[in-house]
Amino acid sequence: MKRGIMVGIVILSIVIGASIYNYDLNQTIRVVEEDVDIFHLPEAFNEFKILQVSDLHGFYFGKNQEQLIELTHQLDYDLLALTGDLGDLDTDPEGEAMKVFLTGISKDKPIVYVEGNHGPFIKDQETGEKTKTAYWLEEQGVHLLEAPLILEREDSRLVVAYQTEPFARAEGLESVTEEDVLIGVMHYPLDELFYQGSRQSGTFPPYDLILAGHYHGGQWRIPFYGAIFVSDIYGNGWFPSQSRVSGLNHYAGYNQYVSRGLGASGGTPLLKQRWFNPPEVNLLTLKAHD
Repeated sequence: MKRGIMVGIVILSIVIGASIYNYDLNQTIRVVEEDVDIFHLPEAFNEFKILQVSDLHGFYFGKNQEQLIELTHQLDYDLLALTGDLGDLDTDPEGEAMKVFLTGISKDKPIVYVEGNHGPFIKDQETGEKTKTAYWLEEQGVHLLEAPLILEREDSRLVVAYQTEPFARAEGLESVTEEDVLIGVMHYPLDELFYQGSRQSGTFPPYDLILAGHYHGGQWRIPFYGAIFVSDIYGNGWFPSQSRVSGLNHYAGYNQYVSRGLGASGGTPLLKQRWFNPPEVNLLTLKAHD
């Protein structure tokens, strides 16, 4: 009996210790930096920096998002990309946590937005009309990418387009040339087989870099192993290849970067947790590679 009690105490201590550690882990946002080599990148866009913020899911980091706002102010970037699910269908459908963040940051750099599967949505799901959130975002100077955003430096262009996942081709890219830098912004990551097929068929735009989120890095991660499940549109969710869950991958000549994001999703407070998976924003630097 005494042995059973001791075992119980040890297990309880481990659970409590792990919970405290995990809680502390989730209180501080880490900045994950990555260099992305781009073939024949124009000199005007060498060292161009993209700050990616994804999957906030209505979470707050400090009172009135003070930690997230202050972190954004500290970072040097040229473009802010919001890659979906900054709201949450269950707890923050209108994206109030996102609005607090955007209200508090500087608007002197371009900001682009895609909605994800949790929104907040920029088009009404029934009528297709713009939502109040869409108008609010535009008032803040956010580009909704109904048409690509074109940034010009010297005689070079960087084009940012909303790629509506694998199901439809991005619009407005007819004028894009091989000399342009083409950045695709989406929410759902695509897999290696998709990119291989697209490269062979020529049906997918020739992006130099694609930004995505959605996976949350697995949301629940096992120390020294990684993600045990991701919500994958291809059905390959359980025990995924760890290399594709987050970070930079090279598929058939495409660069895809997947952010682990900031928040979590789930039908109950118990499920809506990140485990051993610190929240992150991502700072990507484009580098010339001949």
